[in-house]
Amino acid sequence: MARKKMLRHEKYLIEKDQEHGIFLSGDTEIAANIDVYKAVERNMMFAKLRKTIQQLNEKEQYLITCIYFRDMTIRQYAKEQHIAYATAWERHDKLLKKMKNVMISV
Repeated sequence: MARKKMLRHEKYLIEKDQEHGIFLSGDTEIAANIDVYKAVERNMMFAKLRKTIQQLNEKEQYLITCIYFRDMTIRQYAKEQHIAYATAWERHDKLLKKMKNVMISV
């Protein structure tokens, strides 16, 4: 009877550890560390992206905001700005290349 209670308590403690991200077995510990590294890497990339967007001029920031944060299509952006679709596409393409170069250098 006491052994059954002890096993049930151990299972409870393991579940609580897992809820809080604490893993004691070897495989899950490695998996948890990989997730942490991915999260850190993702946060660093977002910080780099924010810094890059802040370096853009107002017009470029507006284009990025419309396309990627307001889910507008390039066609909708072109219509809103009263420019040709091809012009909007070229601006978008040049802007992405510019951002890529800035992110690499930052």
